[in-house]
Formats: sequence, structure tokens, C-alpha cells
Amino acid sequence: MISVYLDTQDISKFGDVIRGKSQDFDENIYHKLLNYRARGDVIFPVSMVMFSELMQYSTENRDICIAKAQAMENLCGPWAVPYPGRLMAMELAELLCDNGRYRLKKKPLYITDDRYWYPTIATYMLDDFVKKLRMRERKKIDDIPTKNFMHKRAKLQKRKKLSLSEIVCHYDFVALGRDLGVSSNTLSDVMYKLTKRKITSRAASKRLLFEISKPEKFIEVFFDREIEGAQEVPKWMSGKGESFKSSLDSILHEIEVFSEFGEVAPAIKEYWLDEVSKIAYTLLELGKEDLNEFIYGSNDIDISTLPSNLVHKVRSVPLFVRANTAYVRQVFGFHGNPKNTEKSIAGDLMHLLYLNHVDLWRGDRSFSALVSGADARAGGKIVSRLRDLPERIEGLLRCP
Repeated sequence: MISVYLDTQDISKFGDVIRGKSQDFDENIYHKLLNYRARGDVIFPVSMVMFSELMQYSTENRDICIAKAQAMENLCGPWAVPYPGRLMAMELAELLCDNGRYRLKKKPLYITDDRYWYPTIATYMLDDFVKKLRMRERKKIDDIPTKNFMHKRAKLQKRKKLSLSEIVCHYDFVALGRDLGVSSNTLSDVMYKLTKRKITSRAASKRLLFEISKPEKFIEVFFDREIEGAQEVPKWMSGKGESFKSSLDSILHEIEVFSEFGEVAPAIKEYWLDEVSKIAYTLLELGKEDLNEFIYGSNDIDISTLPSNLVHKVRSVPLFVRANTAYVRQVFGFHGNPKNTEKSIAGDLMHLLYLNHVDLWRGDRSFSALVSGADARAGGKIVSRLRDLPERIEGLLRCP
């Protein structure tokens, strides 16, 4: 099967097709892509970056958002690529193990049919839940008054035999499950196994979020329902990448400020090129929390101290740095006249992380030209115009 990473604007256009507000040309392409998927020739994996850009929800544009969600589901179905942090963890884990430094726990799969585009809530919610539950129950025991040695001993034994799984067993998850869009049976089973230590918090996270990972279901749970705190999870999900994106934005903003002064001293230009190359470390830091899923001994790894030559061998890093460097050169006018900065550049760079893991990658003309100029091999996968996508797919299907 051929894998194609779509541009978010493609999904938006196909959402317009569903709403009956599109051009005939977009409708024809949409149905061609649906036929490829129905025949099993092509898969269109969704990413968290794509998802977060498309799900810009408000009550006023609900119909538009629902149509985009339907288009995404119709084309992508269960196929997904990992969220950026997990992607970086996979790539770094493979490199470290290939170098013989560490041992792989499991082989990373970059495209899967289990809707695993979302980040883990293992540390953020589940580990925290278990910790607070244990503290609360221990406090209850500690607050029991004791009059003699036998009472103290009984209290100590009770604290020692404290079973969180038994407490969870008696909890009614119906209301909570309804609020979260998760069946109460699933929620009860997951929490029991988690507190019994039969599954990891990471596995519990995946099972819980899987039930709400369909685009329309996600909208229903986190946007349509008036539940206190319901939007915290999507805010947190988008925040997982925002910390990196904001650091990237700050560098790009400073580049923009310097470029407004006209001719920039060569030393300053080179300084910013050096700063951009260092962002590879910031990129890999995204995967720190997920590294433990793939290699043994990950707690010993300090990403900031890894050798630069090793960091720049991580699969997506060289292209990412080249594209950043090309953008800086373009803004400063290293070759020709300086160009204006683009607001979408940070998001485009996040999408670029997936280029090495698919057969074809869609991007707008401007960014596609930038990447193709920075890396000719990557340019071979890029489709800069939606109208060219069916022909490019046919070309790959004809290859033996």
C-alpha cells in the first residue's frame, strides 16, 4: 500500500465537498482518493498536528468543523502516525540501538491502523490519579484514632494491606464514563488493571483515549458537551507541541525583527543559522517522556549531552534543520532579495517531520519549494499541488 500524508488544506476542501460548497475539481479529486482507499491501494494517515489544525472549533463554525471531521474519517479511517513526541522517541531509540548503546524494547511502527495519533495521558492524568488516590486512602487510615498498641498495630497492618484496586472496584464509573465519552465498563476495567499493576499507565492511556479518537466523537465529547473542564484535554494535547512550536516561533520572530533592518551583518546571519541548527536538541526533547516505551535504560539518557553528530543522524532531524536553515537564508536574503516571514512556517515544519515516513507528502507551493530546494531527495516525495496527487499516486501504483 502507498502512504500519503495530506495537507490540512486538502481536508478543509474535502469538508467543503461534504457541505456541498466546493468546486467540481475538488469533488472529483476527493472521490478519486476515496476510491484508492476503498480498493486498499492507498492509506492517508492522520497526525496530531493535522488534527489540531483542523479542529479549530467554535459554535459558529460547528457545521464546517463537523464536515472536516467527516472528510478526515472518510479518508484516513484508523490510519495514523505518532504524535511528534512519540515520533522523536521512536527515531532516537532506533538510532541509539543501531549504535549498540541501548537495547530496543519493541520495534517502532511509524504508521498504524489503531488511531494512535494522540499523546499519552499516563503522567499527566493517570499516574497523578493513582498517586492522589493512594495518598487520600492512606490519610484516611492515618486519621483513625488509636488508643493502645493493638490499635496502632491494626492501623499499620491496614495501611500495609491497602488495595487501591479493591477501592476502584466499588466506584461507580457510569457518570464519569458518560462525561468522558468512554463506556463505564471500559473505564472500570482500565482503572482496576492500572491500580492492580496489570497494565502500565501508558497502556491505560491508549485504551481510554482510543474510544474518543474518532474526529466526530472527539468534537462531541470535548466541545459539544457543557462539562466543567471538558476542554482541558484538547488544550493539553495541543500544548504538548506548543512548547516546541513557541520556541521555534520565538527564534523565527527574532529573525523577522533582524531582517527588517535591511542588510544584516554576516556575523549575525551566521549566528542565527547556528541557533537554528541547535533546535534539533529541542526537537528531540519532545520525545523524552516517550523514550521509555522503546528502549531499556532511557532514564539514563540526557538528550542535551548527546553528541551533535549523533543528534543530526536522527532520521527526521537533518531535513528539519535543512528546511529551517533554508528558511533563515530566505528571510535574510542570503541569495537574492530578502522575503517576508510566514506565520504558518512553524506548523509547516511540524508536518515536515512525517515526510520520511510516507511515500508522498502534500504541502503548499511555497513551503514545498523551500523544502525541495533544501533537500532534493525529499523533494521527490513532495506534491505541491492537490491536482497532481492522483497522477503521482498512479505513478507509484504502476511501479513493480
